[in-house]
Amino acid sequence: MRCSRAMRKFIHDLTVFRILILVAFAMVFYNEYFCFAWCRLRWASIPTPTRDKSSELRLLLVADPQLVGFRDESPWFGFITRWDCDRYLQSGFQNAFSYVRPDVVVFLGDLLDEGSVAADHHYVTYIDRFKSIFQVPSDVQNVFIHGDNDVGGESFQLKEQALIDRFNKYFTEANHSSNSVVHSKFVDFLKLSFNFGETFAAKMKESVAQMTRESSAPLRVVCNHMGIFVRPPTEYSELIAVARPSMFISAHSHKAAVYHCKECQSILDTKTPSMPSYDSNPRLNITSISDNTVFEFDLNGGRGVIELAVPTCSYRMGVNKIGYGVAILGSGGHLQYAVLWLPSRYPLLYSYLVFVVSVSVLLVLWALVLFFRENGATKLKARLI
Repeated sequence: MRCSRAMRKFIHDLTVFRILILVAFAMVFYNEYFCFAWCRLRWASIPTPTRDKSSELRLLLVADPQLVGFRDESPWFGFITRWDCDRYLQSGFQNAFSYVRPDVVVFLGDLLDEGSVAADHHYVTYIDRFKSIFQVPSDVQNVFIHGDNDVGGESFQLKEQALIDRFNKYFTEANHSSNSVVHSKFVDFLKLSFNFGETFAAKMKESVAQMTRESSAPLRVVCNHMGIFVRPPTEYSELIAVARPSMFISAHSHKAAVYHCKECQSILDTKTPSMPSYDSNPRLNITSISDNTVFEFDLNGGRGVIELAVPTCSYRMGVNKIGYGVAILGSGGHLQYAVLWLPSRYPLLYSYLVFVVSVSVLLVLWALVLFFRENGATKLKARLI
């Protein structure tokens, strides 16, 4: 009788243990793998690469990954937060890369969270982590734009040439002699460094003019970390007059949007920075993106200038919507743009916390039950004796 009861208790305890193990494995599988696959199934439908690869250019746009550093993380749990952030970035990038099959990967700045304050020995470790996360094959081109977290330029930290030189030392495009213009097929990428608070003064104007002279491709894409059309019209109108862009691509805001300035077409037509006399503040058509819509534009259609604002790909930026941008450019100026949204990470981390706390509480209650059961049996046995 005693043996039978003990066996039933053992089987009961083993079943509970197995259930907990199965729940744990299912949670890890969903949180680390299935959620990315589920998001991928709902991504925008984009055309597969054409056989004539010379007629299209496929871009994967990476904004604000901000690899977590050492200084601002807890000395006790920093290794966990760094590991989890790196894994999330790597999983998201691998899925986006295999889905898009890009010709060019454009990194739009703020690549490192502490790039502008890191000591050299820490900076080297950040570079190694970055390369292990964002593994790009040698036949795919890179375009690297620095942001304020990489070289300074926001709040009280000024942009420093030494930091720019350090960034360019490690983040360079292969087979390109120029640090400012990257050529790929029928597109030239102009790498701008135009931060908020800076004016389009003579030095910057000459720098952009020099890039424009180096550019000879039919399409000209100006990449800048901070947004362009969020500035006063007097600033971006001069920039458009000098750079004559087919479009802008930016980041920094951590949110996805498309800006369309139809009245900016007059600047391209007249080659002067003056806006139409009837409207000194041009009307911007701003479309926030939160779904899987594919936007289409004709960059050579004489319908103004657009700017693609790319969302952050890191869950540490304080926004719920996280993803990568994909842009497909045709040689005739046709553009398709969409955002590949990723799963929100914090709810998944909270599920781990709830599971661990719940299991801990169950274990404590189980131990108490066993203790009181054993203690009560001992007392009863003592009374019978």
